Amino acid sequence: MYEWALVYMKPMGWFWGQIGWLAAFFYAASTALRLARFNTRIGTQDKRFFQGLPSPAAAALLMGMIWMWHDLGFEGANFQLPALLITVIAGALMVSNISYYSFKDFDLRERVPFVAMLAIVLGLMLLSLDPPKVLFTSFAVYTLSGPVLAVIRWRRKRGATAYLELIAPKNGGNSGQLSQASGTACTVSNRSLDDMERIVSVAPLHAVAIEVASI
Repeated sequence: MYEWALVYMKPMGWFWGQIGWLAAFFYAASTALRLARFNTRIGTQDKRFFQGLPSPAAAALLMGMIWMWHDLGFEGANFQLPALLITVIAGALMVSNISYYSFKDFDLRERVPFVAMLAIVLGLMLLSLDPPKVLFTSFAVYTLSGPVLAVIRWRRKRGATAYLELIAPKNGGNSGQLSQASGTACTVSNRSLDDMERIVSVAPLHAVAIEVASI
């Protein structure tokens, strides 16, 4: 990315020239930190999700962008600022705490749904039609999926917290505690949204006593 576009920021002035190579260095350092964090959390991290944007996906995003614009006949000298933004954003997402689906629970050795097989075939067909655009679009969508799902989960979590605080006084509890007559208790402490949904699905809300220790 630096050789394709960021190097052309030097004629814009000393400051922009320094910003260009600093962005490239930030991306490289973020990749190293991302790999180091992955190696230290192999045994403890939920295998269904990655913490932060995977470095191969970030590399495919940048490579797909260069490939697509080169295929369309554009030179990197015309895309210094978009290249700068994508490089910095990709680096920041790699070291963030945003969750990305890992697809590791998709086991081809077991029975695969027909819809999944059809999606794979269609994906290969689209990839063969225009590899540069399909590659960039696919990894751009995957990159955006993390922040979008994080916002959705935050809004649901905020709504659940507000709901518990609203109905707690009606049941004789305080703003952080809901007690019901059934005596069933579930402690929710730094749980994910999926865990909370599983708890509620197993025991109905009207028959559960939920103590919100920390959300």
